[in-house]
Amino acid sequence: MADMPIAFLDIGNSDAKAELLWPDGSGRKVSFSSIAAALGTTPPDIPAAHDPAAGHGFVFRWNGKYYAVGDVADSLGGQAVIGGDRYKSELWQALVAGALCALLDQSCSINLTVATPLMGGDAAEETIQRVLEGVYKTRLYTPSSSGNTGQRTIHVDNVATMRETEGAYYYYLLDERGYPRSDEFYSQMNPKCTSVQDLYDNGLVVIDGGGWTLDYLPVNRLAPDFSRGITQRDKVGLNWVTTWFQNALQSHAVVGGGGDRPREILRSALVPRYTPSGRMKFEIKYGQKMVSVAECVQEAVEPLDLAIALYVLQFLNGGVDNAYILLTGGAAEAAFPWLENTINHTARQLGMTNHTFVLKPDTTVPPWWHNVEGMKRRTLYRRNRRRS
Repeated sequence: MADMPIAFLDIGNSDAKAELLWPDGSGRKVSFSSIAAALGTTPPDIPAAHDPAAGHGFVFRWNGKYYAVGDVADSLGGQAVIGGDRYKSELWQALVAGALCALLDQSCSINLTVATPLMGGDAAEETIQRVLEGVYKTRLYTPSSSGNTGQRTIHVDNVATMRETEGAYYYYLLDERGYPRSDEFYSQMNPKCTSVQDLYDNGLVVIDGGGWTLDYLPVNRLAPDFSRGITQRDKVGLNWVTTWFQNALQSHAVVGGGGDRPREILRSALVPRYTPSGRMKFEIKYGQKMVSVAECVQEAVEPLDLAIALYVLQFLNGGVDNAYILLTGGAAEAAFPWLENTINHTARQLGMTNHTFVLKPDTTVPPWWHNVEGMKRRTLYRRNRRRS
């Protein structure tokens, strides 16, 4: 058991993310959009294999049938794997099988730690554990070879679960080796947060901006309070912001009327770039030059920040017991620049007092990876404690 590799999976509504940890500390990462296509028993007619590490998806064989995942699946008529019942579907299990196929290039036994919805409850956890334990026979599709060449048999011995957003919380508590963060780490994100003791004394809330949802996890005395956690689904999340940003660009003096842009370009433009003086810039490529689109980004992000502000003020009583906001997930960097101003402005409108401070998202690891990376760091932390 101790010598088994562990795979950490977060198969979300928007993207699937997976990371492998071997006992010696080495590993591998793979991600792709949560789109899957069942292609039958005949090899698909595509010109070349796709590299799983590129993040665009790939084709693989699982238990005698071919499947595609990610953007490749989208191009082959695949469908998004979303919704509360997705864990019981063949395509959701295909996303898991594809992740394992991409992570492992040899037959072996592994353990899994899988992210479950913040509000999914015991039923989701039991379903995930039941459907994922077993044997996966997989092979990456290569047009130049046929038969069983490259096939590996992966035995999933044990499946553990961790709530979404909880992994991201551990990312903010632990460094890449699984040791507690230094006090300086927190003060660099906001000078008002002086230490981890400050987090313990004054509380925090982890806000996870996903593709379609916002998860809120209050934490008091460094203990996550799942009974007060909520998931907001009404027009929030990065996919909505991306759509609003695309719409806002249509009236831009330079960029307007330039047609629809790929999702990757839009999302990249939502991430601020910092000048040496610390000023934030928002730019999008237009022809051969970069054009400022800060006003369009602010317009697109405003509904997301307002939703967060109302939660903090109305459900957390202005943050009296949850003074600090830790942002994570794909929408973290887009939400950050105007969030504190939005909360303060909304508080004045409501005649309330705001006690919260927003910490700048840590981007050493991209925020949309925080959940998976945090699950891994929690495992390293436990290993460190056993060895000490």
